[in-house]
Amino acid sequence: MRLRSALKYLDISKSSYCHKPKARSESRRVTPLDARLELALSSLKGHELTLGHGKMTDYLREKEGYIWNHKKMYRHMQIMHLLQPRHVKKRWLKNRRLSAMCVLASNLRWEMDITFVPTGTGAMCLFVIIDTYDKDIVSDSMDIRATAEQASQCLKQAVLNRFGTLSAQGG
Repeated sequence: MRLRSALKYLDISKSSYCHKPKARSESRRVTPLDARLELALSSLKGHELTLGHGKMTDYLREKEGYIWNHKKMYRHMQIMHLLQPRHVKKRWLKNRRLSAMCVLASNLRWEMDITFVPTGTGAMCLFVIIDTYDKDIVSDSMDIRATAEQASQCLKQAVLNRFGTLSAQGG
């Protein structure tokens, strides 16, 4: 079998078959560090060290007056170990929201809900306040309309049911 027919059968081009890659060290071009940029980066102190390579490029353009490429800035900062971590992944916690709402005793957290109950003449609004610790209904109220006044009356009734008075207890 000739080479041409074998390459056609394997669906490989002749240039791909005959390609000889260069050694890794030969193909990689190493450019020396720019002395002015290295001096400018080594003289930084304080908040400038927290800047990324893009903002650092803009900062040194304003401060030093030199126009450096952001890619060159990145390469120099990488060699000098001045780069900050890019994106620190936050560990996702399952039910993180629920763990913050974990109640350890009664009367620490109440929740109110408004439900529309269908009746023969129309819908009525049911206001319910529950204690999230023991899931006990603290107060409930039903009215034709859902108003802020009805919600505040239901809340006052809940405070009276649990504490016996509307005045705050000081300690």
